[in-house]
Amino acid sequence: MDGRGKFDKYTELWRDVERAREDIYFAQKDRELIAQLREKDQQQELERALLELCSMRCPKCGRKLEELVYQHVRIDRCTGCGGVWLDPGELEALAPEAHTSWLGELLSRMTGRGENRR
Repeated sequence: MDGRGKFDKYTELWRDVERAREDIYFAQKDRELIAQLREKDQQQELERALLELCSMRCPKCGRKLEELVYQHVRIDRCTGCGGVWLDPGELEALAPEAHTSWLGELLSRMTGRGENRR
């Protein structure tokens, strides 16, 4: 038997070891990526659950809000404490900048839209 046969046998064995190490390495990387994806999915699920839990809830007492129409504007009223909550733009719709009401004057001062800015 010549030395060449042993060399080919050891070369094949070495290649098998390298392939096995590559398989182990990539299997570990796959497990890490799967764990990251699962963690990301769990975080997204938690955010969805929090959003669902907090949606249309009173910021003061946590009870449900009901929508009411007041002067053609939809406002949110708490069923527990009776607080009224306005979405963006609803205050402006309820108190236009007519400067005849104290609320309109206050709103124009707060937003800086009034003529008498200081």
